[in-house]
Amino acid sequence: LVPFAIGSETAGSITYPAARCGVTAIRPTFGMIGRTGVMSISESL
Repeated sequence: LVPFAIGSETAGSITYPAARCGVTAIRPTFGMIGRTGVMSISESL
């Protein structure tokens, strides 16, 4: 396991598993954290 990971939130793909496993997931406001160096799959849904 890793102590920290970054992922993209799409239809609960981070918050739902975190809630089921009893760990913390943080979903910041869009644009709050820069996406420099992150490969995006799509611009928006």
